[in-house]
Amino acid sequence: MPSNKKFLKAEDFEKALKRLNKEMSKDNFLAAFAPINIVTIGGFLAVTYFKNRNATGDLDYIIDPQWAQDDEIKVPLKVAINSVAKKENFEGDWMNDSLQIWASAEASKTIFEQAYKQGILLFDSESLKVWAAPFEWALERKVRRVAYSDRGDKKVDMEDALALFKHFRKANGRPLDMEYFRKLNMNGFDMVPETHHMEMVAANYRYMYKEDLFSSSTIQAASSVTTSYSTVPAESKIGAWSDWVWSEELKCKYRSRKNAAEPNGFEYNYDTTTATPAAGPSQPASSSAAPAGPSQLAETSQEFPLKYYFVRDGKYYLNDNGKVDPSERPSHKWVYNENGWKDTQRQKKWRYGGKQVSYK
Repeated sequence: MPSNKKFLKAEDFEKALKRLNKEMSKDNFLAAFAPINIVTIGGFLAVTYFKNRNATGDLDYIIDPQWAQDDEIKVPLKVAINSVAKKENFEGDWMNDSLQIWASAEASKTIFEQAYKQGILLFDSESLKVWAAPFEWALERKVRRVAYSDRGDKKVDMEDALALFKHFRKANGRPLDMEYFRKLNMNGFDMVPETHHMEMVAANYRYMYKEDLFSSSTIQAASSVTTSYSTVPAESKIGAWSDWVWSEELKCKYRSRKNAAEPNGFEYNYDTTTATPAAGPSQPASSSAAPAGPSQLAETSQEFPLKYYFVRDGKYYLNDNGKVDPSERPSHKWVYNENGWKDTQRQKKWRYGGKQVSYK
């Protein structure tokens, strides 16, 4: 018996939805209230409309709010979906309403109102109509996942967000207002991304589309920056570095390049040489003999309370992103934070916003 198909292309969905239309017409309740309207987001939108992906694992949907609590509609719909899964050799959740929990009842009503106004019908049949969710809500969710999701590989979320931003950037005809998009919050109670999350997206957008995404972003050409990392060669499997972007929140510049080995498909490089770093404290002879570090490193007002220092020829330097430059490789690297000193020669970590994030 062949295994179920896990990743579905646009033609797979088209065939399956046509079959679903027929299955739904066999049920008296579904037929009586046809067509049933749903809105979709995420992978199905990326595959069938923006076409920035070739395939996705499922079609996530929210059902018309008038049927949200009606099992006489919801149950036979799921039966029909399962029937299609068996006949097409799809996974049982190839089409599911797990998205429903991410929108409040009030937000769901707004989502449908905006979807109808937006007017993008992705699939149209007698029994079922599949509408594109409002693009602002789709983008809001994607950026939030890029910023806060625990899922390891965020490359897909980043690429979906960039495709949506490209749509808005093109429609606007000029760079967008970063704060407007940062503060999108359909539910009204979800966490919004921080400024540095938006600037990270902007750097990736700049790399991919060679234009500024936000009007508030200050783009500096790499040629105008003096940094030991500016001469790092780009390997064939690694993309070229993007232009430098100044982060007002992080008080440093950073850039990105495509790197399949990194968790979200991009590698980030931070340059603090234009800022005034704290004086490098003496390197401890051992962890038990650790001197006091700069007091400002433990203050909450410091954007990067965790700083890296390394020693070369008796002088102490502030490393720009926790990676040891090949031309200035120290024998040991020490880091100071509120917990004291620690040898971190193989431990590459930044701490920002109270959250510690590892980089290879």
